[in-house]
Amino acid sequence: MFAQLTVLGSEIAPGDVLKRYPSSPVAVAEDVDPSYPNSRTLRMANGAWYFCSPAQEYVVLREVDEPANAGVVLVVGNTSSPVALADLTAFACDVADRLRFPTVVATGRDYDPTQYEAVVLADGWSETFESAALGCEATLADVCTLWADDVYEHPVNTTCGHCGEQGPEAAPVRSVDGWTTSVCPGCVAAARREALPGVLVAA
Repeated sequence: MFAQLTVLGSEIAPGDVLKRYPSSPVAVAEDVDPSYPNSRTLRMANGAWYFCSPAQEYVVLREVDEPANAGVVLVVGNTSSPVALADLTAFACDVADRLRFPTVVATGRDYDPTQYEAVVLADGWSETFESAALGCEATLADVCTLWADDVYEHPVNTTCGHCGEQGPEAAPVRSVDGWTTSVCPGCVAAARREALPGVLVAA
């Protein structure tokens, strides 16, 4: 997966593709020569040579690792009591249904918001240390972060996330730590019977 990043000339690395020189990726990025502190040498894969300023910003395309939980939304909120956890889990079902992504309910501090497709902050997320820390981390990181009200701007999903058929009975299914996307009853039944790949159902 490639991402467009803005980096300093001193941070340009082999494999980067510079926006201003899109024809070839960087093969070798030489360290700054103390004799020429304002210049850094870049040798491109096609044999061309370029010079850049270590202190100037450049736009590059860089291959980055896909997040471990790409395609999954982390739901952060108050889990300080069984009732609060039940409310958060119910809200995570709405998130999965409306945003059309599987959800994981954050039940502690041991989650990395940057490894998820997005983070949804439920009402009351700032009331406990663990959820407040995760929420602040998500808002400060380069992560898509949504508030609870944002979720309800999206309509309820009536399309099965497995077979693609429309049906008013399609709904998220409880998984071990969250919810699947909406799945029709037929696919749920078939998944439980046949262990279909790509359909997560409760154990």
